[in-house]
Amino acid sequence: MSLSVLGKRLSAIAFAFVIIGFLAGAQTASAHTATIDGGTHVDATPGQTIHVSVDSNLDSGAGVKGINWWFDGSAPTCADVTDFTNTNPYHVHQAVTTTFDVTAPTEPGTHSFYYQITYSDDCATLQGSDQDNGLTVTIPEPPPVPTCTDTQVLDTSNNTCVDLKPAHHRSSRGGTTNPNNGGGQVLGAETETPSEGEQCSTALLSTYMRMGQPNDLAEVAKLQVFLNGEMGSDLAVTGVFDAATDASVRAFQAKYASEVLAPWGITEPTGYVYKLTQWKINMINCAGLNAPKPQV
Repeated sequence: MSLSVLGKRLSAIAFAFVIIGFLAGAQTASAHTATIDGGTHVDATPGQTIHVSVDSNLDSGAGVKGINWWFDGSAPTCADVTDFTNTNPYHVHQAVTTTFDVTAPTEPGTHSFYYQITYSDDCATLQGSDQDNGLTVTIPEPPPVPTCTDTQVLDTSNNTCVDLKPAHHRSSRGGTTNPNNGGGQVLGAETETPSEGEQCSTALLSTYMRMGQPNDLAEVAKLQVFLNGEMGSDLAVTGVFDAATDASVRAFQAKYASEVLAPWGITEPTGYVYKLTQWKINMINCAGLNAPKPQV
């Protein structure tokens, strides 16, 4: 083989390596900017959904199919995003914006957000290095839980203590309702009844409630206080419409079936504090309440 022929072959091999290296280097994605909820920092609540937008600069043949994301040193989560591939020839770059949602951490403190562009739906084929762009999310310290008195119940929706006004009705057991969280009554104590001709300005209950549905905590607590007095129940005044509260409501409905069940054409108690049951409770709680009987 002559030296000239050998030189040509070596040149061809070298050129091939150049082309291979060029093509391999072309299939990259460089993430140059990213935002979380439109900025670089978010003050979030634990577990809040945060919107992420990543701008990528893709070489020819590169693309985006999934993005790994994580906070601090946690394990990555794969976001399966809309697929995009740069089909432009000759190493022509193309910009693409990818959006996805992430879940904020639950632990208080400031957390760094990281992401990684991949070219597979399972986020296994990397197309770029780890990125952070200085993105952070801060979870505030939870407020201290107030200490409620024996005549209050904690409303977890706003972290405040709600006063429980004792029900104004004659106890079936000859005592007054004990609003403590232990429930029950104070036997032998003076019975609290409305004075003759007293007009109540507001009804005891103002919402409908039943077991298994979202209920107003303070309303359920007042219901439990009432049932402890009227039905002789020993309900814990927790504001939670539990099975014991349901059973006591059903007993109340059976006791006043002609007024709260018969108008509906039913005989079996439902446990649902609805129009007529609520009305009857309010009327017993304060006989002077000027509340017309609801139509059914």
